[in-house]
Amino acid sequence: MPQSLIAPDGAGWPELTCAPDVIAACEQAVGCTLPAAYRSFKLGYGGGRICPSMFVVDQPPEIWGMTDVCTLCDPLYDWDDAISLWNGDTCFEATPRDFFFIGCNPGGLEILMSLRPADHGCIYTWWGGTLRCGDQGNNERNVYLQAGNFTDFIGQMFENESGDAYDYWETPDHKILAREFVLT
Repeated sequence: MPQSLIAPDGAGWPELTCAPDVIAACEQAVGCTLPAAYRSFKLGYGGGRICPSMFVVDQPPEIWGMTDVCTLCDPLYDWDDAISLWNGDTCFEATPRDFFFIGCNPGGLEILMSLRPADHGCIYTWWGGTLRCGDQGNNERNVYLQAGNFTDFIGQMFENESGDAYDYWETPDHKILAREFVLT
């Protein structure tokens, strides 16, 4: 089974010649510099679907309603999706403050990167909802630390013995467009 692959989240790879300008605009919008490993990922791929992509969720199962502690990272967001989520265009007032959306699982578990000075670059998971951010049902207690940084989060990815992550990832387009996934 192939290891460390990435495919675009769409019909083809995005044009990345403007990526440095997009990153600069994004950093201006969020008010801080994005961590180096995440910047490298965005410059190299723009977003996409990685394989292996399975990880253990560091959240109480009752929070996200699943009995299995493993899920898939699918996808890692492209710029348009990440900025739209940052702006609150999807989760509206429920959007956690000071977190940048970097991906999700197939069921709506969001993967966030902290932009706060105290834990800048740490990766968290959040089970989205409709309650306004700060309300009792949607606050800091519902955002769970997943990894100390983007590189560590990617390093958590694995494939199970059944090959479920690869089977989910593998499509004709993904096989044709896949690249080796390397963080620099």
